[in-house]
Amino acid sequence: MLSRWTDFLTSDGEKPWRNRDAEFDESYPGKEAIIIASLPGWECLLGALESLKPWDLGKIIYIRNEGQTVLEAIQRQLAHDPHHVGQILYQAKVLKETILCRFRSQKGLQAILTGRNLPRKRE
Repeated sequence: MLSRWTDFLTSDGEKPWRNRDAEFDESYPGKEAIIIASLPGWECLLGALESLKPWDLGKIIYIRNEGQTVLEAIQRQLAHDPHHVGQILYQAKVLKETILCRFRSQKGLQAILTGRNLPRKRE
């Protein structure tokens, strides 16, 4: 979203500094990291939408050299965002499975969710 909505009225939505292939190479260690990573994109999108005037909706903008109206670009974003929601849900499932594998007992799970450390089991 950061690439797409930065200066979107005057420059192509596919910025030269964007590295599409590396965007999801690494997983996130927790919820906070996911939120921190996604905030700049959401702030950029919301700021761009807030700056629009009614007459801007019919203007032609470009995404990967493909012309479309601002309204079409917004609709395209709305159609694309569920993919990101799916990625976040997948990441949450991975994190949940990691927690459950480490802490099989309810007491252990409660400890990790509340931030308390449990003593290690003797083997």
